[in-house]
Amino acid sequence: MLTTGVLFSATFTAGVAEYVLTGQLDLVAQGLGVSEAATGQLVTVFALAYGLITPALVVLTARVERRRLISAALLVFAATNLASWQSPALLTIMTLRVVMAASTGLVVVTALSLAVRLAAPERRARAVSTVVMGVTASLVLGVPAGRTIAEHWDWTTIFPLNAAFAVLVAGLVRTLLPRTAPHAPVPLRRQLGLLSDAPVLLGLTVTFLWLGGYAVLNTYLTPYLLGVSGLDGDAMGLVLLLFGIASIVGIQVGGSLTDRVGPHRTLTVTKALHVLVLIALSALGAAAGAAGVVLAVLWGAAAWASTSDSRSAWPRWRPMRPTCC
Repeated sequence: MLTTGVLFSATFTAGVAEYVLTGQLDLVAQGLGVSEAATGQLVTVFALAYGLITPALVVLTARVERRRLISAALLVFAATNLASWQSPALLTIMTLRVVMAASTGLVVVTALSLAVRLAAPERRARAVSTVVMGVTASLVLGVPAGRTIAEHWDWTTIFPLNAAFAVLVAGLVRTLLPRTAPHAPVPLRRQLGLLSDAPVLLGLTVTFLWLGGYAVLNTYLTPYLLGVSGLDGDAMGLVLLLFGIASIVGIQVGGSLTDRVGPHRTLTVTKALHVLVLIALSALGAAAGAAGVVLAVLWGAAAWASTSDSRSAWPRWRPMRPTCC
């Protein structure tokens, strides 16, 4: 339980780095003196670096002891946050976000693999769920908290706070996690070979389209709610909290539906609702008002309802042993 809690803290830290700027995009844009569209590229750069660099880093660091790897990645993460705090310029922060994304990618992947290795066989699923919940909790707690901090102090305040928390978690990792030697790495070529499996490729395509569509609106959700729904800054933190809670509810509803009616039907229903809500948001336009807030919260629930059933929808999917452990 203690080990899982430490890994939860690590993935929570990583999740905050990924999501926190989306809740204060308008304030970041004002602080940097650029448009909100340009500021959104900070999220895009992070996502691209996370997806493209992490697999290679996982292979390159496969022989590093797991506890040391997580703590080192967290310290790199802390350093990039401090550098961002000291040099708050768009290009500088964008460059640092690449390094930040790579370090958080290592943290998440290694933490998940350790959860499997360190938990008893009968508790592995619960351990993985808890570690994954760290990322979700960052959406529920980190984003609205970041908004509140930015409203009452300054948008750059989140950087030293992130750094301090990362250093604290790195210390917990070094102190409380057992020393865990890595296994031999799985070659990257063998991993990429999975793309020749049609069910795997189809599952990845669905996930890519779903998360891609989600990320586009989620990045600019705060400017949308402020500009179209007429919210003020003080109410924004509460709405972001409701959005995060709705995402958790969506995950639970998706899991329940999957158990009752199966993954294919659940995916069809939740994705159809996802599309309908987006169409409604577009149709309301500038007249959205309070209805825009309600629909945005409903959209969050519909979007996350797929996370519990997307893997089980592909019966031929066969996971490889993680390269990081």
